[in-house]
Amino acid sequence: MGSDRLSLKTKKSRCFCLFQLSGVMFVLLLVICFSVAYAGLPAPSVIPHINNQFYGHGAFFGASGQLMSDPQWNKILQSLMPDVHTTITTILSKKGNGNADIILKFENNPVVSAYGMVKTQQLDAANYGGHNDRLDKLQAFEWDCWLPTQDVKKFVSGGSVYNSAAASDLMETILIAHGNLVQTVGENKLNVRQYDSVLKTDKTDQGGLMPNSWIDLFYRAVELSSANATRLDYLQKGYQTGTGAYFVRSNSTLGSQLNTFVNKISYNDFFTFFKAKFGKQFQVLFDIKSRDATPSILGALVYQMNQRNMVVYGIGSFVFTENAGISNVSQTIPKTGHVYPGPKQVKFFHFDGDLQQSCLQGGVGSGDLVMYNGGSMISYSSLKWGEAEKDSYAIPQALVDQIRYYKKKFKFDIAIYVQENDIDDRAAQMLVNLVNNNADIFTYGFAWGGVDGLVASDIEPTLVDATVGTSTQYFIGKTWDTSIPLP
Repeated sequence: MGSDRLSLKTKKSRCFCLFQLSGVMFVLLLVICFSVAYAGLPAPSVIPHINNQFYGHGAFFGASGQLMSDPQWNKILQSLMPDVHTTITTILSKKGNGNADIILKFENNPVVSAYGMVKTQQLDAANYGGHNDRLDKLQAFEWDCWLPTQDVKKFVSGGSVYNSAAASDLMETILIAHGNLVQTVGENKLNVRQYDSVLKTDKTDQGGLMPNSWIDLFYRAVELSSANATRLDYLQKGYQTGTGAYFVRSNSTLGSQLNTFVNKISYNDFFTFFKAKFGKQFQVLFDIKSRDATPSILGALVYQMNQRNMVVYGIGSFVFTENAGISNVSQTIPKTGHVYPGPKQVKFFHFDGDLQQSCLQGGVGSGDLVMYNGGSMISYSSLKWGEAEKDSYAIPQALVDQIRYYKKKFKFDIAIYVQENDIDDRAAQMLVNLVNNNADIFTYGFAWGGVDGLVASDIEPTLVDATVGTSTQYFIGKTWDTSIPLP
């Protein structure tokens, strides 16, 4: 690609060797129109409306600063997930810490996910910016997914039957979690299964929750946000004292089960609640983190999700053999009898160049839905920082033209994502405008992990970190090479 991108690669690789994966980013919390919970926190920067926000990346974890800055939602988090709240408030109490320090700690968090949905609904209700279709365009919740090692073995040894007890156990014990760096490396590079490790990991260290606990906490968060005065007083007292069956918590010390509730909402009741509140079917898009996934295992997961009245909109993986053919699995929701298409097979890539290479090697074809980090399209100067570096940002037209050509040639669909803990307002604005102005290329839009139209205002590039949303993916992703002859 261009010399700027290549020279920065050299610079960043040198910094990586010096154990400087990213610069110091002084990011504090976002607000929309609410009082802030901490003094001196900056309001977010306003970016253009996203015409097609595919889903909330990381379950809206990019809005975590807004949640913490909102007194109502700050208290909701404290009531429902006191372990998470304590960790985050401790981080924010230290000078210089802010959004860049907390966003990843909210990944897959059901309370911030509820916050993102409620705020999106409020924007629509107010017809903010002349738009009231944000909820309609949000297709699914992203759930990073770790498969339970022992239940996978039982399912396979039992003949891989979709409606078996083993398949049901498998679905109930998946972990909705990203996993930390050590676990990711262990799973992907060392081929050592990490489910048991993720199970024990604190939720703020990219651990997570099992499905029933996730939907239960999501429901409780929305309930607290909309309860009338009498109900709210009852709920707040119950969460404070733990008195009453509804408020009894698990006594497990495992990170994934700590402070979850014993008496959870049923899947049937959650279906009814979600449909009534948001006017749509609850759907998820799985990002598979376990490398023992197979089409058969994922087909059983889809079937069992359907039996609980949840639709799987798509299943994504960086390993395409895992989710191959998954779109052939039909979906029927027992509650309504409605039949949905099979889950979309989503092919994940780190950078645009990884997509380019896969196309040239026959890895992408007609009808595929591909996703890559959109920040990889932004070129910039190697030796600048702050506003000067942001002024150097550019998305080369030659690159856009080639991506358009490849899309037409290979007949695939595209959506982009970024790492919200590493993107500044200028980069976010450029990518939103790119997607909005090139809907023929980015047919599935932008999986923005924050509330539409808002981004942290004080994530700024440093000498060792251009904050274009690539984060540590920079060190493994390949940039697009426009010098390669068109296929």
